[in-house]
Amino acid sequence: MELAAFFRYLLKYKWILFIVPLITACISFFLTQKLKNNYQSRARIATGIVNREDAILNNNLPESKINQEFNNIIEMMVLKKNLLQVSYKLLQHDLKDNAPYRIPGNTLQEINQKEIPVILSLLQQKIQKGEDLDLTVNSELRLNELLESFEYDYESIRNNLVVYRVNNSDFIDLQFESEDPMLSAFALNTLCQEFIAYHTSTLNQNKNKTIAFLDSVITRKQDTLKKKMQALQAYKVRNGVLDVNDQASTLIAQIADFETKRQEARKNINAYQGAIQSINARFNPNDRRYFESVQAKLNQDIVQTRSRIAAANDDYIKSNFDSRLKTRMDSLQSALSAKINQINDNQNYDPLASKKNLIEEKTNLELSLELAKNSVSSLDAELTRLNGKLYALVPNQAAIKNLQDEVEIYRKDYDALTNKYNQALLDANFTTRLVQVEKSMPGTKLPSKKLLLVILAGAISLGFCIVVLFILFFFDNAVNDAAMLANKSGMTVLGTLPYLNERGFNLTELWEKQPGVQSETQKQLKKELRNIRFEIDQEGNNPKVLTITSLQAGAGKSFIAYNLAQAYRIANKNVLLVDGNFETPELSKLTRTTFYFEDFISNPSSTIIISNQPDAIPVIGNLGSDKSLAELANSDVVGQKIAMLKDLYDVIIIDAPSLDSLNMAREWMVQADKSVIVFQSGEQLSQNKLQVLENLKSENSNLLGWILNKDKSGKHSN
Repeated sequence: MELAAFFRYLLKYKWILFIVPLITACISFFLTQKLKNNYQSRARIATGIVNREDAILNNNLPESKINQEFNNIIEMMVLKKNLLQVSYKLLQHDLKDNAPYRIPGNTLQEINQKEIPVILSLLQQKIQKGEDLDLTVNSELRLNELLESFEYDYESIRNNLVVYRVNNSDFIDLQFESEDPMLSAFALNTLCQEFIAYHTSTLNQNKNKTIAFLDSVITRKQDTLKKKMQALQAYKVRNGVLDVNDQASTLIAQIADFETKRQEARKNINAYQGAIQSINARFNPNDRRYFESVQAKLNQDIVQTRSRIAAANDDYIKSNFDSRLKTRMDSLQSALSAKINQINDNQNYDPLASKKNLIEEKTNLELSLELAKNSVSSLDAELTRLNGKLYALVPNQAAIKNLQDEVEIYRKDYDALTNKYNQALLDANFTTRLVQVEKSMPGTKLPSKKLLLVILAGAISLGFCIVVLFILFFFDNAVNDAAMLANKSGMTVLGTLPYLNERGFNLTELWEKQPGVQSETQKQLKKELRNIRFEIDQEGNNPKVLTITSLQAGAGKSFIAYNLAQAYRIANKNVLLVDGNFETPELSKLTRTTFYFEDFISNPSSTIIISNQPDAIPVIGNLGSDKSLAELANSDVVGQKIAMLKDLYDVIIIDAPSLDSLNMAREWMVQADKSVIVFQSGEQLSQNKLQVLENLKSENSNLLGWILNKDKSGKHSN
């Protein structure tokens, strides 16, 4: 769908596009004269949100959180509860004051003087309690009707109120429009006062409730935590456990130390036994018996001393190596050394004197071996005791761990609640205080919107007309220009003839008048006919017989046939015009010919047809009937007659019936060399008509194309 075609379509209805917006604008102009001037007042509130956050946190909060707080304040400000307070006070002013802001409608006229005090009392009650209206109560329903009459109801106030945050600042601006500058200022100041009081009261109540709630929860958590800690302490006392982890660590360290000492003692035992065996191997049995008999008494003393040393060593290990027991062991060790030295001193005859040193060394080794064996026994006993104590700690450790975990969980909950409680106290001390930093003054007069409304009304009506015309254009299948006709049909458009709207126009005078006395349309018509004549000769290779038909009656094919014949005549062609439309013989009536096709077909002796006027085009008319060409004669006879005429004339133009009578038109088309179809501009090219064209193109190859007639677009060939 071409844009240019749509603009041409709009040009057809240009008067509608002009008159409708003009009428709409005029009506709007008269209606807007009754509109009153508006006055706008402005007030400003400082929230303290940004400064508060900087003072408390000394850092920047996310902008989203700050925006959320501002949005909450703005939404609270326009709540019905707050705006109704403004409504109440405005109505209270107008009922009490001698200079009301607004003159009410018929509702106040219906109220008698006795009702006014009742209404004022109800208003005062609503203002003090900050209540909404209960429309189920008759008195409050009446009050609501009165508010609506004054246009002080919630919707009216809300529609004239604008609340917004000033850029990213700490301020909120309020604007109110009304027809009275004092009313605008009064409404804003009242709203600011009422909202600041409501906001402060609401915040304090909420924060006090929060603090009280957190305090009660903390108390319960604290009691629970104390009980859990007491249970843990009681378990430790009951089981004799102070610190399981420290005790376990101490026992493990002692066990590791004793195991190291036991390993060392076992290594010493092996070493001592090996050394004693080596010394024994150096003595023979006689020497050993002698020596042992001499030293029996002393050896007995040495054995007793060794026993005492072993007992002391055992006590020393069990005492976890007490230094006092170590002194006792050293004393016994000295006594043992003295006994051994006495054996050496009392020796009168010693057959083993040469082996004195070996004997002394063996004695020392045996003493050390005895001590090492006693140490291993003592160490084993102590390790058994320590492991028993360690294993006894395991169940206590599991129970204590569970109790400690419970205490830790409750402690974390308690700490988290304490932090929230402290934060709530901090927030309560830094509550956002709204302050009206700019009081509203009587409003300034706003620029009049009357002219804008008039222009807007005209523009909207113009747009509406264009939309309606576009819808009509979109669903309009009419073909209005040659390009559209060629695109839809797939056939060549030979030429376009303009619409001739001239009263008293004489068809026969078109080609007789001089160009100077012809209208521009007539000149254009003749020019286009010459172009069509040229296109027919070029496309049709100078056809001798040309049939002119149309999709439907009234397209102007007879007019075109006659004028095309005139165009050939002035080109020095010998032209014959045949009226083949038996149902409506327009050419026969127009030319008043006396030669008829019926006579020509039925008379075998018909010869040359001669016009009565030298410059006139010879015309074969018809008598007009309900017959078709095939009913006058068969195709061969008609072909012979036309062949006869082809020998006599250069061009034969046949005005055939329209394609409404498809078979009648086809009977003429099969006799012609070429055929042309006339299409009336604005005619619909439906799917049925396109199908007829497809059938004609498939049956006959002599279709040259279209002639677009009655074109009003003004687009023609140059």
